[in-house]
Amino acid sequence: IILSLVLCLELGALFESSAPIFIQLRTSLERQEHSSMLFWVGFLLITSVILAVLSLISTLTAWAMLVRLVEEKNAYCILHSGLGQYATELPGRLALSAVLSF
Repeated sequence: IILSLVLCLELGALFESSAPIFIQLRTSLERQEHSSMLFWVGFLLITSVILAVLSLISTLTAWAMLVRLVEEKNAYCILHSGLGQYATELPGRLALSAVLSF
């Protein structure tokens, strides 16, 4: 729920049409003004949106794939292997990076 709210706020800020600061942000992104502070703010905002989307997708699909598709006797082996450790840590790491980049 928190990630969807963060994503909603980020997209609302990125596509806001009435505030002049966001219009300047989009024009600096379009013109690729690398020396402008607004360019880097927009770049980090887009990066945060991408991280939030990836975090939502990985959270929803990781548990569905690991818990539902793998039998119970095999899930123990997979979740204790190195690949299982990475698979279970990925949604949490992406969620943390999405919230921290917000």
